[in-house]
Amino acid sequence: MVENLLFKKLLDLLVKMMEKLFQKNLLKLDCKKAGRLISEAVRELLTARPNLLRVKAKLTEAERLCPISSEELLSAQKMLETLQEIEKKYRPKRLAVRKKALAKKKAVAKKKVTRKRTVAKKKAVALKKKVVKKKTKVKARR
Repeated sequence: MVENLLFKKLLDLLVKMMEKLFQKNLLKLDCKKAGRLISEAVRELLTARPNLLRVKAKLTEAERLCPISSEELLSAQKMLETLQEIEKKYRPKRLAVRKKALAKKKAVAKKKVTRKRTVAKKKAVALKKKVVKKKTKVKARR
């Protein structure tokens, strides 16, 4: 009876130790994944036109995976913040440029449509003239 209790306690201790080891290994794997996510985010930040939403998502995922904040994570977050500030500063100018470009495209498209209409009208008028000429020739023959 006492031996069974001792055996059970020993088995419980072994199970707890195994769980801790497993959790440590999982934590290490998660931290590796977080490191990869951070490096991908920094690589994205260094491109000509970074996608800030994607970078922010990667950094929050890395922060969730590895609760221990690293120097790389903090520097990547600072980089993201500065780029967001820069984008806020220049966003209105870019929107104005986009609106002008869109207005130009609409104007060009409108000109093309009117040109097509005039060409179509000319063809229709010419076709009507041919039809009228043929009818008059047919009437003249009779």
